[in-house]
Amino acid sequence: RAVRHVKDYLMWRREHGGSIQAPTAWLDAAAVVMPFVDRLGRPVVILRVRHIFPGAVPIDLFEQGFCATLDAVIGHTLAQRSRGDALEGNQLDQYVCWID
Repeated sequence: RAVRHVKDYLMWRREHGGSIQAPTAWLDAAAVVMPFVDRLGRPVVILRVRHIFPGAVPIDLFEQGFCATLDAVIGHTLAQRSRGDALEGNQLDQYVCWID
């Protein structure tokens, strides 16, 4: 089952051509903020679920928005590494997702 999920994910990534741009509706909903890093240097993503109303936000918009958010986190950690600022406490490029 896990292998199937990985294959589905890889196919989805190929279909969407790399990183995902956040849809305007996702940005307008202010459903996600990434205001700081924790003491270990991990980016903290706050998913503000109370701003996402069932039925009002289509599931594909949520999927694209969340994937765009994670792509931004990955971009942030890769930019840190390219500058030589990779943190020793975050060797696996972890992030924290706080669901509000």
